[in-house]
Amino acid sequence: MQKDHRDAILREQLRLVIGQLPAMQIASLIVALVLAFTVRNLVSSVSILAWILMVSAVAISRLILFRRFAKARTDPFDAASWEKTFLFLAVVSGIVWGLSAFLLLPAGNAGLTSLFAIVIASMAATTTVSHSALKFGSVAWVAPAVLLYALRLAMHGGVVEGTTGFLAIVYLVTILRYSFKHHKAIASSIALRFENKELFEEARQSGERHRILFQRTPVGIFHYDDHLRITECNDRFTDILGSPRDVMIGLDMSLLKDRSIQPALRAPLEGRDGIYEGQYRATMSTAVIFVSLRTVPFFRENGTICGGIGIVEDVTGRTKIEEEQRIFASLVEHSTDMIGIASLDGKVFYLNQAGRKLVGLDGLEEVRNTKTEDYALKEDAGTLRKMVRSLQKRGTWNGETRLRHFKTGLPVPVEVHAFIIKDRKTGHPIAIAAISRDLSFRRKMEEEMARSEKLDSIGILAGGIAHDINNLLTAIFGNITLAKMYANRQGEVYRRLEESEKAALRARDVAQQLLTFSKGGAPIKKITSIQELVTESAGFALRGSNVKCDFSIPDDLWHVEADEGQLSQVVNNLIINAAHAMPEGGTIQVCCRNRIADRNDRMPGKENQVSISIMDHGIGIPKEYLSKVFDPYFTTKQKGSGLGLSTAYSIVKKHGGHLAVESELGVGTTFYIHLPAAGGAAPSRKVDEARFAPGKGKILVMDDEEAVRDVAREMLESFGYTVAIARDGTEAIAIYRQAMETGEPPDSVLMDLTIPGGMGGKEAIHRILEIDPDAKGIVCSGYSNDPIMSSYQAYGFRGVIQKPYSLKQLSETIRDVLSNRPRRSVRASTAG
Repeated sequence: MQKDHRDAILREQLRLVIGQLPAMQIASLIVALVLAFTVRNLVSSVSILAWILMVSAVAISRLILFRRFAKARTDPFDAASWEKTFLFLAVVSGIVWGLSAFLLLPAGNAGLTSLFAIVIASMAATTTVSHSALKFGSVAWVAPAVLLYALRLAMHGGVVEGTTGFLAIVYLVTILRYSFKHHKAIASSIALRFENKELFEEARQSGERHRILFQRTPVGIFHYDDHLRITECNDRFTDILGSPRDVMIGLDMSLLKDRSIQPALRAPLEGRDGIYEGQYRATMSTAVIFVSLRTVPFFRENGTICGGIGIVEDVTGRTKIEEEQRIFASLVEHSTDMIGIASLDGKVFYLNQAGRKLVGLDGLEEVRNTKTEDYALKEDAGTLRKMVRSLQKRGTWNGETRLRHFKTGLPVPVEVHAFIIKDRKTGHPIAIAAISRDLSFRRKMEEEMARSEKLDSIGILAGGIAHDINNLLTAIFGNITLAKMYANRQGEVYRRLEESEKAALRARDVAQQLLTFSKGGAPIKKITSIQELVTESAGFALRGSNVKCDFSIPDDLWHVEADEGQLSQVVNNLIINAAHAMPEGGTIQVCCRNRIADRNDRMPGKENQVSISIMDHGIGIPKEYLSKVFDPYFTTKQKGSGLGLSTAYSIVKKHGGHLAVESELGVGTTFYIHLPAAGGAAPSRKVDEARFAPGKGKILVMDDEEAVRDVAREMLESFGYTVAIARDGTEAIAIYRQAMETGEPPDSVLMDLTIPGGMGGKEAIHRILEIDPDAKGIVCSGYSNDPIMSSYQAYGFRGVIQKPYSLKQLSETIRDVLSNRPRRSVRASTAG
């Protein structure tokens, strides 16, 4: 600070001395020219010219110094460097003027000697006045000038010259003493001016600081006298109370409506500090705020109390923040994710409710006795170290790991987002936080999805197998029915063929179950006898088991409109479940009955129904599982797929019916199937191929399987039809187009829906209808779950038949299509 003070004084001294240089140099040049003119006839012109040039050079140099200093003086500058430059030029100037005695003063001329003495003395005096602001400013010029003049006089050796030289030395000493005194006075004056300026600036800054502090402080400040009248206040005070300054100044606070702050206001008048915290209702405005008020006494110079000073703070926002913090704390505490906070050394001091439940801790006291490493399994220590390194390096970590359940020791899979909590002001880490989400349910769902994908793959495979089986069964079933035409009905061969036909029908039902398993589809319905379907399906399901069925089926049981294969699968699944519930054997009671719709009846649906109940006497189903038994993948069996009952439920629902369950532990379980009743008679399931519809005409058969094409041709030819064969849709279109050109188009086209690697029936019938809008196509497939099979007319077909088909079914389907009577029954039965 002292160095800065000295530098400031030196800079001011330089401004004084350098500021006088222009006038000094002009005077110097004038004096030099007068001297040169005076001695023009006494000394050589060369000496005069040389000296004039030296004086001019010094003057110009000092004027350049002035110019440069004038540009630099407005900015902070290095005073020491400028001082050295000034003194150097002053010395050079003094030397030049001292050399005037050598160049211009001839020896023995008393008049010129006196003139030169007067000039040197005058310039020394002037320089002393102008240069004394710098300590050595005068010395720099006067000493070389006077000393060189005295030296020249001494060299002349005259009495006058010697006396004058001696007097010059005395003058030099005298003027230098004066110069130092003058410098001291100037320096003191400058220093005093700076000190006064600094004191004034300090006082000004102090006042400004107090003003800024008073006005800009974040709290309200007010002064009041001993009569409780406000004498001064800052802007924040008026903002808090919502009233302008002119209203607040002079306000008598003894008249305030809200009396709650009166004790705090009167306390300073009694020599005490006052405190109030709470709600305040303003008198001069409608403001209702929460305030924190502090009051202190205000004293006169003699020490007596003249009033008080109040400091008021609006804590409404703080109160709101505290409320928000409580809300946030409640949100964290009740979050379904685990949220934990630990110190930097790993001591856990907070874990929310979900977190405590997830890891098996009962309260915060238990939590505070744990460290972060206590939550990790030994085999997951590597993951914990990785998380710590990431937090140290990047301040965050995301990943999956496992937590240890403190009570069971079992692992809990979690997804973790850990991060460092930093101080808001310094940015330094202060804690570690982690948000963890339980992945147990997600992992279970992923496993179920993987399981579902496997089942989907199996379903696709099952559908393909069922399609191939149905193609083979078509050939087998067709050939058996053809062979029966040539066999003696009373012979052994015919009986064997009938047994083979029944076995083929069973194989068809198995294939249909595979198709239903492979996602099913819209059921292909026909009028069906429940009695025959239930007894045959139950017998088939229990074949080879130690469980038997007890049937209760009335003779007048109504028929239903159903897909025999799908409904058979429902009964089959329920019978198998009932048998599994009785591993020691027993009897399953199967009861069928008609239910007449009644407005007061609680049964689902408002139409007449056929009800089927299947009751076992097994272990029963717990009540908590009853609502889940129809959910996909739900099973209590170790090797169960969880699809049997959900598939049965879906099939019954697609038939417009309802599937329900009742169970009691230790007593048994009963499943109820309710199906809408259908009018009309069901075809007999007994095989009878003797009656079929003969016909005539040309039938085009399209199928990729040679065996199927051959048996279909022989069956159709046995009816009296002419048959053309095509391997795929492209060939069928070509044959049909050629027949159209000859004027003899086929009367009907029997088309396989799916042709691997070729055009199938869906595209082919579209192209054929473009050729012949009256074309009568019949779609045929082993895939009963294809939507075309249940909505064939929407795709341009006139009829539908499912593989495998019998002689009678094929003949009636062809007959109905040719007679423009669409058939509703499309599945083969034992009756053909």
